[in-house]
Amino acid sequence: IIIEGWENHPEGRKLELVAYDSMSIKPGSIIDNQILKNDINAIYASGFFSGVKIKSEDGPLGVRLIVSVVPNPILNKVELNPKKTIISNKYVNDIFSNNYGKTLNLNDLQKGIKSIEKWYEEKGYSLARINDPERISGNGIVSLTVDEGVISRIRKRFLGADGEVLVDAEGNERRGKTKDFVIDRELKTVGGSIFNRKILQEDIKRLYKTSLFDDVKVSIGRDIKNPSQVEIILDLSEIRTGSLTGGIGFSNSSGIFATAGVQESNALGRAWSTNTSVNFGEYSTTFSFSLTDP
Repeated sequence: IIIEGWENHPEGRKLELVAYDSMSIKPGSIIDNQILKNDINAIYASGFFSGVKIKSEDGPLGVRLIVSVVPNPILNKVELNPKKTIISNKYVNDIFSNNYGKTLNLNDLQKGIKSIEKWYEEKGYSLARINDPERISGNGIVSLTVDEGVISRIRKRFLGADGEVLVDAEGNERRGKTKDFVIDRELKTVGGSIFNRKILQEDIKRLYKTSLFDDVKVSIGRDIKNPSQVEIILDLSEIRTGSLTGGIGFSNSSGIFATAGVQESNALGRAWSTNTSVNFGEYSTTFSFSLTDP
């Protein structure tokens, strides 16, 4: 068995032994095509090679196997693309620092990629994905393309009593009562930002605290117009926010009186709380009005 292709590599002798030790075939073995295929896969599985070929030739003492390998270069740097990412270059370098100056091992590279993805997940950036490098440069620089999950837009849909999306006579989505700015001011998740699960959960809690909605559902999908980005769909079920009160009574100061009142916690769809009341007394009539803007 002759291993070739490692001669000009800085760690060539080590790689020759790695390739040889990965093989089940040894001098004196009886082989077939399946065994050859398994050994090629085993050499690839070591992670040190980007190419492996095996050919046989007759020699004076029998068949010789010529194993041609293409070693990976010495790893000098791992960089993320695009350049501006929320994860720092220092963190990436810390992950791969023990691998720099050594032959790139694709298995170790995958472990490092998993560590980066874990960082994103723990921070709440659960849509972030890192693609395997399409190519590895000969100077040992590995460029990883990161899809961090940029949000293209926040789309709001209002639901009816049966949970169906409100539409007009032409089938277009119909707006609810609440104005967009009332909803938007509760959201830190905005178009152009990177999706963060933890931030969105807090946004939903704030929407519930407005007491304007009894149900908020969230769905996430790829933006058809911008496939590299995602859109957030908020399905909002509004609460009935108005109430009417009335009554009659008698007091020494007013005599027989009647009262009527109207309360509204989402006046004009602006989340204004209003309280209007009229007291019709036998001797006097009073009127009161209050408005609170959150």
